[in-house]
Amino acid sequence: MLYKIAIILVLALVIIIGISWNFQNKPNGYTNISPEELRKMMIDKDFILINVHVPYEGEISGTDLFILIL
Repeated sequence: MLYKIAIILVLALVIIIGISWNFQNKPNGYTNISPEELRKMMIDKDFILINVHVPYEGEISGTDLFILIL
């Protein structure tokens, strides 16, 4: 039980930090990018990448976290 709470708290912290950082850098809070732009960004990755595919299609190389919705 404590393990699940710890995971939830870490995920919440990562999401809050990511949202905060993104709002400071982009006024609308997100940026649409193409697959080619993502490929280039992954070379010198300095961001958190969360896989949110629905339905879940497996892990993407280089992702830091994934959200699995059952």
